[in-house]
Amino acid sequence: MTTLPYDLPTNRSPWLSLIALAMGLVAPAAADHRDSFESAQPTWRLADADCGARVVAQRRDFQEYRIGQASEHLSLVAHQGTYAYLVHPIPQARVLAEWTAALWVKADRAGLQLLARVVLPRTRDPQTGNALSVLLRGDVYDRPGLWQQLTIRQADQILDRQVRVLRSQFGPDVDAREAYADLLVVNAYGGSGVTNLWIDDLQSLGHIAPTRLATRSTEASDRQAADPVWLEQAWPRSPAGGDIAQLNGAILLVEGRPFFPRAIEYNGESFEGLQSLGFNAVRLPTAPTVVQLREANRLGLWLIAPPPNDGHITPGHDRVIAWDLGYRLGSERLELTRQRVAQLRRSDPRPNRPLVGEPSERLWSYSRLLSILVLRRAPLGTSCSLPEYGRWLQTRPAIARAGTPFWATIQTEPVLELVDQWSALGLGPPQAISVEPEQIRLLAFQAIASGVRGLVFSSRSPLDRQDDETQTRARLLQRLNVELTLIEPWVAGGTRADDAESPAPGVRIGTLQTERSQLFLVLEQSATQQFTMGPVSSPALSVVLPSTATAPQVYCLTPAGLQTLSHRRVPGGIRVSFERYGPVSLVAMTQDPLVVNHLARTWAENRTSAAKLQYELAAGQLQMVETLHSQLAGQTPGGSAADQWLAQARDHLRHCQVLLGGSDYPAAQVLAEKTLDRLAQVRRSDWEQAVRDFASPGASPFCAAFSALPLHWEMARRLQAAPAWSANSLAAGDFENLEHLRATGWQNISHAGDAVRTWVELSPQSPGGTGTSLRLQATATDPKSPPAVIENPPLQIISPPIPVRRGQLVRVGGWVRVPEQITASPDGLLIYDSLGGAMLGQRFQRTEGWQEFSFYRVAATNGGLSLTFALTGLGEVAIDDVSVSLHEPIGPQGSLDEARRLPPTGESWR
Repeated sequence: MTTLPYDLPTNRSPWLSLIALAMGLVAPAAADHRDSFESAQPTWRLADADCGARVVAQRRDFQEYRIGQASEHLSLVAHQGTYAYLVHPIPQARVLAEWTAALWVKADRAGLQLLARVVLPRTRDPQTGNALSVLLRGDVYDRPGLWQQLTIRQADQILDRQVRVLRSQFGPDVDAREAYADLLVVNAYGGSGVTNLWIDDLQSLGHIAPTRLATRSTEASDRQAADPVWLEQAWPRSPAGGDIAQLNGAILLVEGRPFFPRAIEYNGESFEGLQSLGFNAVRLPTAPTVVQLREANRLGLWLIAPPPNDGHITPGHDRVIAWDLGYRLGSERLELTRQRVAQLRRSDPRPNRPLVGEPSERLWSYSRLLSILVLRRAPLGTSCSLPEYGRWLQTRPAIARAGTPFWATIQTEPVLELVDQWSALGLGPPQAISVEPEQIRLLAFQAIASGVRGLVFSSRSPLDRQDDETQTRARLLQRLNVELTLIEPWVAGGTRADDAESPAPGVRIGTLQTERSQLFLVLEQSATQQFTMGPVSSPALSVVLPSTATAPQVYCLTPAGLQTLSHRRVPGGIRVSFERYGPVSLVAMTQDPLVVNHLARTWAENRTSAAKLQYELAAGQLQMVETLHSQLAGQTPGGSAADQWLAQARDHLRHCQVLLGGSDYPAAQVLAEKTLDRLAQVRRSDWEQAVRDFASPGASPFCAAFSALPLHWEMARRLQAAPAWSANSLAAGDFENLEHLRATGWQNISHAGDAVRTWVELSPQSPGGTGTSLRLQATATDPKSPPAVIENPPLQIISPPIPVRRGQLVRVGGWVRVPEQITASPDGLLIYDSLGGAMLGQRFQRTEGWQEFSFYRVAATNGGLSLTFALTGLGEVAIDDVSVSLHEPIGPQGSLDEARRLPPTGESWR
């Protein structure tokens, strides 16, 4: 006899049956659900793992199957852990004695297990307010190489045991009535390495759908499960006593949801003000106070902070999603960090709370201690181009523990080394010490395209100041956070794929994907964007984006809204055409209407504020560019063209204001972008005029940013009116005699390790064809297996110190030869001085024969200046005729009007 739900008597009268039916209490007759995986598209997906698992291959296999003509095949790569959950939805089925789940599995490893997710609609998760869920465990696979049926039988009894456990965690009110299964789950973890499995013939037997009562009670949960912001979420939430924040492989879960930190470094601002700019997290320099914890909790803001000094961690610290163990972590702090980690694991009631830190070296060692590594590099205003910055980020995982997630700091201000150089002249810093808004935006998307799992915006000064530079920075970050919110499903819970093939060397196409969609980041690449952003270089672009979708929808996610892109299927993917692109174009490709609805809804919620922010940014940039350009009048022969561009910018901005008043936000966005593009033309023209006579754009710290150009021309004027440079002050810089090098204090420092061998010798090759040069070489100990990435320079040559006085100008020059591309490091040959440091150094990856270099510095204090030549990767370089010339401090003679009458050239620096 079939057992009826709710223990209703089987001999009841027809009237009672009618009443029960009217009240929705009689379940429909039992049925079966079956899936033999015969369609072309795979349907299982990886939802959760604690082993850094990823699916490297997935398809319907028409050669290997249990019944029918196909099965689903998956290959997973995993590290050490315990589970990798593959999930498959099934029609909701009441968990009764009659219900059985079955699945045929074949794998090359044992230990796989069948499970089912069961929802308890009468019990609320106290943490989320949604229905509580639990996993029921079934058979374990133990026949490698053979098909084996895995089942879940007597599910009601398994659920009863699970409910008793839940009541010990959540209290006696956990109610299993109307419980139903909605997902079948396979724990595909077969151990570290690759696991291959085939799945076939899924069955849900004795299938009875939930009653309307259960369905109504889970409507909120169902709506949330359909929200595309959390497309990848298929795992049950943590219980109230579990972890608020934890890592699921490389994905950070906060309150059970994938989370992409958009954090700002704290400088005393109000939390409410930072939240209004769109940040979802704040990185504190010290342990949070009680007041800060309460305020963060009130606002729903998350904190990244050092742990309390006394080690006392309370429930109030639940707003801390990660303990921060410090900046610039080096070898000397490794043991101390190990001790702090052990102490935290003992004292923290949330034992899986992530630990983050910012190592400057020893990434492998720190990745074994910390959950997340923060990478810091500030390329703006330096010789490190933004494409090289992206490559640097992509190489870091190779020198850390496999599967380690990374966050990146995003520079929002000039580096301190530049500010010190600007101030050391005694001329006063530029009126607006700033980086350009589009530089910050491009930097952030370079990091995202490189696979980082979080962004920490670096900041030295408060964002609530009222000066123009700070207000511009705040508006840009607020607008950028709108864009980051839009693409959060991909960056929070998706995976990074290899970059798509680019149609031009000046374009990078990063790829992020979820189960239902792809996001392509089309980034305009230039070797000088870190100094000033140029205008959009090309009005049109056609690219082939890899995709297996048959008829996808393709949108460009612009500040003006969703723009449908022309596209067609071609061999290799979908060809997409842009009418205009750069410097950042975001392309979403999907066949899922939920994804489109999310994108449209998010833009609709933010379009008004985004349009106004874009207008305010354009207005602020117009005022700044006009002011600085007027100071440079007479130095730029192309001034008439610049004046025309400024006039066009003013005209576009006026029309933008009119359109904003009429609530035509898309058109206003377009005109604001045109305004910024015209201003970029002015900046680029003025900057190119300033750097045209230097050996490299980064030679002068006063050409590192558009806002510093008035200092450049002031220095040119003063140098023309001052005595000449001194003779060479560097001993043995001609590299003619090895004993002379040793006697004068040159140092040869090797950090090669076991995998690299280094040589230093005098070579008969030289720029002039006579004498010798200094030859540096680093090669792999095993040429058949060279290291892919080298963390620290294997070889450094350091010059003896040269005495300098405060205010003295220093000119460093010489010749280098790099015959082949240096590998295993994006920094190549790095030449820097002790005044500007490695941050302001010159980088050479490859040269055409001998190449001259030169750069200029100002001594901020009395002391000594030394040069470092660092071979950062594998390869060979030669150096010769290195010189250091000094110039006495020069006073503020004449006026800027006199400078305008001087020839517009940088020759006076030589």
